[in-house]
Amino acid sequence: MFLPLYVEPRDVVEAEALIDQFGKTAGLEAADRAEASRNIGNHLHYCRWRQIERLIIMLSIETFLFTVPATTDISTLLDTLSLHFIL
Repeated sequence: MFLPLYVEPRDVVEAEALIDQFGKTAGLEAADRAEASRNIGNHLHYCRWRQIERLIIMLSIETFLFTVPATTDISTLLDTLSLHFIL
């Protein structure tokens, strides 16, 4: 499964907050927020909430997708995962 993510650090915080508040249904909550944004014509927030939904899915996977050598730095890891954080 390849889910490219383009998120900002605040999106990670938002995803964690949704997981804390909604538990296993956090992804559905993010999807509902995306749909609500789309319905009012706010395409930027729609895309943001869809990315947060994808991030929640990635965070909730209970299996290892791969291993990372201990010598790997964070930028190499992010490149490997195709996760791009906009700072």
